[in-house]
Amino acid sequence: MMHCIYCKYFFVGSIVGIIAIVAREIIGILLPADTPVYYMLSVTLVYAGGIIASFYGHYRVTFSHISNKRAACESIGKFTVIAVIGMIVTSLLSYQVRYHLGLEPVFGKILPAFAFGTATVTASLVTFSLNSRYTFVEAAPLPETGVPGNEKEEQYQ
Repeated sequence: MMHCIYCKYFFVGSIVGIIAIVAREIIGILLPADTPVYYMLSVTLVYAGGIIASFYGHYRVTFSHISNKRAACESIGKFTVIAVIGMIVTSLLSYQVRYHLGLEPVFGKILPAFAFGTATVTASLVTFSLNSRYTFVEAAPLPETGVPGNEKEEQYQ
């Protein structure tokens, strides 16, 4: 069933994102001090956990229709690279929306949230496209000739 695969992608990403925000806040409460170093450490830790959770969510839910996915180790490496690309796209785009489009009079105090949200959704379109092309794809089938036990080969002899 391939009904709105991007909808599944967006749903899984939203759930993981909410869990990541809550986890970061809990870790923030437990930190010995509220310094930039501890903050960046907690963000990095949560982001790494979010990549792993996102991978398994998308592997099991979003791209569940692919029956013969590539090996998990190869896929998680590609997923991580694409997640970092998504982070860069989100960072650069949210910065542009926040500081260079002159939207302060329209959005006021909610402009940072609007900029981040807009950038995140846009980046998700990019990462979905990349993941559906390079990460969650069918494994290449084995050649039909010369494979021991291949019944198709025996049928044509």
